[in-house]
Amino acid sequence: MSYCNSGNKPLSPLRQSTVDYMTVRGLSENTQQSYLWELDRLAKFYGCSPSQVEADQIRKYILERIDQGLSPASTNVSVSTFKMFYTHVLGCPERVEHLTMRRVPERLPKAMEESQVKALLMSTYDIRYRAALRLAYSTGLRLSEVVSVKVTDIDSGKRLVRVACGKGGHERAVFLPSSTLEALGDYYRQVYPKPDSWLFYGTSTDEPIKPNTLRQAFNKARDRAGIGKQFTFHSLRHSYATHLLQRGATRDEVQDLLGHKSPQSTRTYARITATMFERLDHPADQLNR
Repeated sequence: MSYCNSGNKPLSPLRQSTVDYMTVRGLSENTQQSYLWELDRLAKFYGCSPSQVEADQIRKYILERIDQGLSPASTNVSVSTFKMFYTHVLGCPERVEHLTMRRVPERLPKAMEESQVKALLMSTYDIRYRAALRLAYSTGLRLSEVVSVKVTDIDSGKRLVRVACGKGGHERAVFLPSSTLEALGDYYRQVYPKPDSWLFYGTSTDEPIKPNTLRQAFNKARDRAGIGKQFTFHSLRHSYATHLLQRGATRDEVQDLLGHKSPQSTRTYARITATMFERLDHPADQLNR
């Protein structure tokens, strides 16, 4: 059975079944694209439909990816994809029953200083990019969420931005500080042509700006500001959470604003700001008494 699809040709029956299953499961568009990309790689690796790939070949493919130096997070996407595809789409769970997730080392998020965020924005000369980066920092939106914001998602009266396609397909509303709302208003009045559907459009107002375009805009501004290449676009989200905690926000508030389902995800930010330890009667303090 054919799997790969190119151009605007109709999807093959197998690919359509895969898309249908993921849609019923409620997987986000980004997750669906990631899974389809993984299956395409497997098909190209063996030169055949993934439906014809056997258990030992799947194992060999994963090992090959590990040998290439791919991170645990990257190979875990492959494992998740194949478990979904062979178990639920093909009905052949025995082909992937041997697959296990690799342990992902926990790393502390990299957050910029508030002065560095200001320098970054001042080094972003294009008004569209500057408004997008400011929105990301002011709300903690992920890159995929920023490019998906529509004009109608901004509620200036309630000072909220609706995030319709968050991680995992979850919808949430995030508070917009008045300064950012004003900045977005200035952007809307000055940019031409004015955004019609997508707040940050691409080559035309009919399509959203591409994630890589914003990523490159961030990198160029970062380099101009001399901040350091260890920071990425996602560092704006890390910085947002860190600075909120440093300014007195509770972990519950930050968890809600970031859209975290688990409080464990938010605890990481509390660790790097030390807010969760500030009230401790630390035994080392008695050394000076």
